[in-house]
Amino acid sequence: MKTYGLVLLSLFLLTLSACNWRLGTPSESAAEPSPAMSIQSVPSVTPEPEIAEVSAIDPTGRTITLWHALPPRETEALQTIVHSFNTTNPWAIQVELNAATDTLALEQRILATIQTNEHAELVIGADHLLDELQEADMLTPIRPFLNNPRWALSEEDQNALYLNAFPNNSLTTPGGALHVPLNIDVMVLAYNREMMSRLDIETPPATWAELEAQCLAFVEQMQRPCLVLQPNARTLVAIGWTFGVDLLNVEQVQTDDDTLQTFLGFLFSLGERGMLNVVTDQNPFDRVAQGETLFALVGTAQLGDEEEDGIWSATVLPTLVDAPPLPAWGPTITLLNTTPEQTLAGWLFVRWYLTTPTAQQEFAARTHLLPVHQEAVEALKNDERVPPGVRRALLALPETRSLHTTTTWEQFEPVFSNIAIGIFTQSMIPNEALGILRERIR
Repeated sequence: MKTYGLVLLSLFLLTLSACNWRLGTPSESAAEPSPAMSIQSVPSVTPEPEIAEVSAIDPTGRTITLWHALPPRETEALQTIVHSFNTTNPWAIQVELNAATDTLALEQRILATIQTNEHAELVIGADHLLDELQEADMLTPIRPFLNNPRWALSEEDQNALYLNAFPNNSLTTPGGALHVPLNIDVMVLAYNREMMSRLDIETPPATWAELEAQCLAFVEQMQRPCLVLQPNARTLVAIGWTFGVDLLNVEQVQTDDDTLQTFLGFLFSLGERGMLNVVTDQNPFDRVAQGETLFALVGTAQLGDEEEDGIWSATVLPTLVDAPPLPAWGPTITLLNTTPEQTLAGWLFVRWYLTTPTAQQEFAARTHLLPVHQEAVEALKNDERVPPGVRRALLALPETRSLHTTTTWEQFEPVFSNIAIGIFTQSMIPNEALGILRERIR
């Protein structure tokens, strides 16, 4: 998935807590933050301004542009967030949104700017182009602002974020450019409650063995597949983690025969026994909501806005190992190279979003993407705008740790997608898939 960066999220359900929601003004730290701890980043090769010089930069009245190719629901949420910032920030900074028709058009627009150097200050969805942008000197070293007492995140603000859920466990790329997730999307198991009741199944499966048994009952009675999914790299990687398989860990892929054979063999057997329904042109969730199948593997962002009288719900993925981490995706925002004043204006918008829980809660409630701020996560648990099934599927973040390596993920994504299609459609046997993994991942 080109627009989404990869991070890891530990699995356990959110407990309910009370909250009050409002989309308010920037926090006090957004106006004048207290001194901050140093954010992890690689020193820039560009000479850095002195602290006093950075403190004196004035972003007042600046207009910055944000490029994106988000789907309609995310676009509407982003418009609301931007409007709130534009009307409340103390510097009168204005953010203007400029949407590409799709991710391919956005990619072409970004690549074209390497030649013209005419680009937006901020872009959502440039994850897979970071190497090209870095090589073209289009990424702004943000460390002078992150380490400046006037503009940095305060220690309190940093502690409120799940920074270990961020790419590289920090706010920056390895080259020191600003690159952070807005919210994150976790893969979950959606299920049809009516079908489960008809089969006398009381609870959704907590393990793959339980899912297998429930699927057998469904297939025998209904004579159709029980589990629908999309055969892509994301699905393969997510299920792998529930088996204790890290497909981005080259050493594990090269050496761990037993775990990989168990993982690939189980997936192959589901299809071989007629349990899988593989779709490429439809949201798998729709099949569950319409009562066509029992289960679907989907991201939280794919879940419906209404629970339709309890017809469907969602829960965490089944697992083979105790408390496994789970890959999560999300729209990431990157700051491109520009003037110091425009750079600061762009950073202040991102900082406001990261430190304003109500903004993150608003985005999450509209999109079902999970916040990265602890207060927003807690508030979302009781947000009545979020369907109960979605709330049950939301995952707590404190144990989150990052495995985001953009180059590695993008390099191997075609391999994972090829294997996913082969295994899920039984056109590739497990030993063949394992051989391809070892040949390509070195």
